[in-house]
Amino acid sequence: MAAEALTGIRDLDLTAELIGLLNSDACVVEAGVTRALEARDVAILVSTNQRGRQVAEALTGAGVPVAFSGADSIFVTDAAKGWLVLLRALEQPRRAAVRGAILTDFVGDDLTGLALADEEQLTAWSGLLQGWSRVLASQGVAALFAAVPQAEVIGVDGAKHLFVGHTERVLDEVVRRVAPGSFPLPTTFRETA
Repeated sequence: MAAEALTGIRDLDLTAELIGLLNSDACVVEAGVTRALEARDVAILVSTNQRGRQVAEALTGAGVPVAFSGADSIFVTDAAKGWLVLLRALEQPRRAAVRGAILTDFVGDDLTGLALADEEQLTAWSGLLQGWSRVLASQGVAALFAAVPQAEVIGVDGAKHLFVGHTERVLDEVVRRVAPGSFPLPTTFRETA
């Protein structure tokens, strides 16, 4: 089957799933008030702007309201940059790379803390990063995500999506850029019977 045909099938499946969710009893609790789930409550993350346009067209064609912003890449976010710095330090633990990793949210110190750190603290940070490096080398990426307290991996049945980082901050940033009128996201969700 041609790639274009597969994309069309995936778009139909995604559209049907979303319409089913919007027509279900799923609710959002916002500021203590329960309301039905709306399209503005749903975010769909895609890997490319082209794919985003395809999904937006499929949803719009089915009558689902869509706000699309394809100008920004998730790979230029602070969270993605932090992962890159951390992975570089785990791969090649040179002094500069380790110090860079210390400044990420994963280790969580700042320039002042790094500058004032004594040998004991530097050794502790190095040990933490060496431990994560061993986990990555011996058990793989999923185990690394499990080992890093600031990373949250959320499995979605039948999907291959990975959301990494401070989930609430990542989703709030996506909503802020894509659908500013829906910002901030509700913090409590409930499905009614």
